[in-house]
Amino acid sequence: MQLMPETARQYGVKNLFDPRENIEGGVKYLKDLFALFNGEKHLVLAAYNAGQEVIKKFNGIPPYPETRNYIRKVMDSYKKMPRTSEIRKFYDASGNLVLTNDPYYHLYNNKNK
Repeated sequence: MQLMPETARQYGVKNLFDPRENIEGGVKYLKDLFALFNGEKHLVLAAYNAGQEVIKKFNGIPPYPETRNYIRKVMDSYKKMPRTSEIRKFYDASGNLVLTNDPYYHLYNNKNK
């Protein structure tokens, strides 16, 4: 995840280079953006990229090429994702929480088999 220092502090991320802290903080931030923008994916992505104050200033997606390209790239990737994949949650041998949509990874790495 890419978090600005102030946003990282707001979500309890002390070390931006710690993947666990970074992802947990980023997911909390995205959850809050989804609530703030009533689940409107394009606005959430714009806010994540350009900042939520910019969305308020322009009353929508700002005219920034970087932000508009970011939204397009993410939405294109989102459209390509399989819709029937079940997300599996398990703990690996090291006790780390794993979320995956790969059934084989789940089968061969789940310590609770």
